[in-house]
Amino acid sequence: MYLILAANWFDATFSDFDYSILYFMHRIGEVTKYKITAFWEFISFIGEAGIGLLGLAILLMALSFMPFIYKNSPEKRKLLFWCGLTEFLAMGIGFLVTNKLIKVNVNRPRPYIDTEGIYRQWWSLVGAHLDGETSFPSGHTTAATGAMTPLFLYYKKRYSWTAFLFVILMGMSRMYLMMHYPTDIIGGFIVGFTAAVTAYFICFAIRKYGLNIKRT
Repeated sequence: MYLILAANWFDATFSDFDYSILYFMHRIGEVTKYKITAFWEFISFIGEAGIGLLGLAILLMALSFMPFIYKNSPEKRKLLFWCGLTEFLAMGIGFLVTNKLIKVNVNRPRPYIDTEGIYRQWWSLVGAHLDGETSFPSGHTTAATGAMTPLFLYYKKRYSWTAFLFVILMGMSRMYLMMHYPTDIIGGFIVGFTAAVTAYFICFAIRKYGLNIKRT
């Protein structure tokens, strides 16, 4: 009940903010005559059910077992494993919090649900894609943030910050397709980042006090 009341307040407070960003994304479609739609559909597809992003986590862990990867630096090879495991855990935690806790309790409708609203019209112009009925927070953004944040945490910040560019693209794709409000995207980022940091410290504890996985 309290979550629903909070969501109603959220909608009323940030409606102008949500509209202005979604209008901007709509204008991108108009200016490009919607030729850019396929690009945003592809970005969104990568995060569909988290499968593509989970594939990245599994790939990193698999590469860590291949001796020819970082042949002269076993420590860097180990880091691949822990980064992949952190991604995997982060996406799992993010999924549980987003899909099994927040979404089912907040139950915020997606922008296109209102059949008489302007968002419904914009949605029809970009393919009228369907998804689950609940909107807050964005599961795609949660998964993308959960997958990209470990790259930032484990590797040199000078370069690894660029991983968040993918998170931005994922959020933009969901708004362009009128699947989410901007506040859904922000919520997904917060959940995904928190999940990734939590997973990072879990793996840190395992590395320090628990399993000692050796590489040849």
